[in-house]
Amino acid sequence: LVLPPLSEWSSVIGAQIAGLATKLPQLAGLVFIGVFSSAFVIAAQTMVVTKLSSSKTSLMFATEPLFAAAIAWFLLGEGFGLNMVVGGALAITACVTASSNTFYSKLAGAGAAVKRLVTG
Repeated sequence: LVLPPLSEWSSVIGAQIAGLATKLPQLAGLVFIGVFSSAFVIAAQTMVVTKLSSSKTSLMFATEPLFAAAIAWFLLGEGFGLNMVVGGALAITACVTASSNTFYSKLAGAGAAVKRLVTG
């Protein structure tokens, strides 16, 4: 590792600062998107989650990627292939099935049947 002499450091650092100054609008945009948008969304999501049941919260979190893909397709023109449609349908079906009351009653019935088999 060879460092430049100390006398040249000021010119190197000055060039770096000058290059950074030309990119301030882009950096300000990144700070706004990264800090303010994320902070607002996380705060709003936290407030909503505290008011929902656990099944609705899990449904909301599980379908986040599906909504992200749909919005990317609608707003940005992203590709939306058959595998994405099938995967999304499976994810939604699993979430709805798991959050339904009949699923839990069948699960409880199956658990009782297994318990009877094991205990004799």
